[in-house]
Amino acid sequence: MSFTLSGTSAYPRQFHHSTNIGTGGRHFIGFQHRNLSDTTIPFLTDWPILRSLVDSWVFNKDGNFVFLCLFKVADDRESANGRIYAFERNVWREVRASFDAVLNELPASWDDETVLHDEFSQENLDKAGYSARFDIKRNGVTAIDTLSVAPDDRPEIRAERLEHAFAAQSYFCLRDLLHTHRFHSPSSDTIIDVYDDLDTLKRQVNFGLMRRALSARRVQTVEAQQRAIGIIAYLKAFRINVMSAADREALSFSLDETLAAINASIPLIAAKEFRSPKNALDRLRLKVIAGISIIFGYAALIKDSKVLVPQQLSWVRSLFTFIQERIGLALLSTVLLIWFIQVLLSLKNGKRDDILRNTSRVALAFRVRRFAIFEIVVATGMLTGALLLIAWIFETLLSGPAIPG
Repeated sequence: MSFTLSGTSAYPRQFHHSTNIGTGGRHFIGFQHRNLSDTTIPFLTDWPILRSLVDSWVFNKDGNFVFLCLFKVADDRESANGRIYAFERNVWREVRASFDAVLNELPASWDDETVLHDEFSQENLDKAGYSARFDIKRNGVTAIDTLSVAPDDRPEIRAERLEHAFAAQSYFCLRDLLHTHRFHSPSSDTIIDVYDDLDTLKRQVNFGLMRRALSARRVQTVEAQQRAIGIIAYLKAFRINVMSAADREALSFSLDETLAAINASIPLIAAKEFRSPKNALDRLRLKVIAGISIIFGYAALIKDSKVLVPQQLSWVRSLFTFIQERIGLALLSTVLLIWFIQVLLSLKNGKRDDILRNTSRVALAFRVRRFAIFEIVVATGMLTGALLLIAWIFETLLSGPAIPG
């Protein structure tokens, strides 16, 4: 985590903030609009209407909030502590003007003794649906102490589940605030939950990383093996920075032996992957694209009379004209169909695990069965589209004009 970079990350949306940390100060205030689907379905982040429909119909949840974050960096610059508030969107519209007034102040004038939450109207802060104190260290270990949770109008959601959901989203907000995701996708971050105490966090995260590494290890592709190596490196860093020497000695999962086995298997997997149907389709697609380019090039030259065709071979001109006018789109569609089959072949268990891992971040009324139904509906729609595309290709090929002999 980097306190100096606070507010520069734009995932899932840009932070509106004011800070004097970069100029030697210690304070930060900022807010960010977050939707639960920002961490559930990353590819829907830029489609708020579609995301809201998926929220309501698929996941049976509603999670539009604005998170207000206030913190001060410690004297040793190794940790920061402050408060975080979650406002519903309609409540935020009512109180935003008062918060903007504080954001627009010159933060350089704040001294080290300034208490940031005292700079805001307590009446407006009390309108937050959730508020908590937090302490976050540079290694990412975060302690969140809930101050208040507004009562919910859905009795089926117990108070502890609601508190857990807000605490989890608060952690993700802090992580995205202090971490730029510069060298990886934000959706690939591995620690995905909050826990009641540090010992539980150690056990659960260690187990979760081991399970993901072994799951990736079982997928026979070079990409999956490299992903397993990255997860193990993450696990090794987690053990060194968070777990004590006694905790590490009590573990039975040997990272070095697993890494050696993975590195030894990568050349064999690479050779096997080269002969796989997916790569064969990729080579076929390139050949089809090259063939289409050549055919269209000759067709254009013949049509413009830049390439002369003997009278006895007039059928060649008719053939190229037919290809250019009637089969052109069909050939392009064939390329798209081959690409679609490649996509289906590349949907490894690891990718599905990543999606399910992201969905586990949502603690509000999430049911895995709903997500399974969502997968089935999407897959059925894609296959139906592929079948219609194949039918259209054959109809185009068989309905062309007769070629004179």
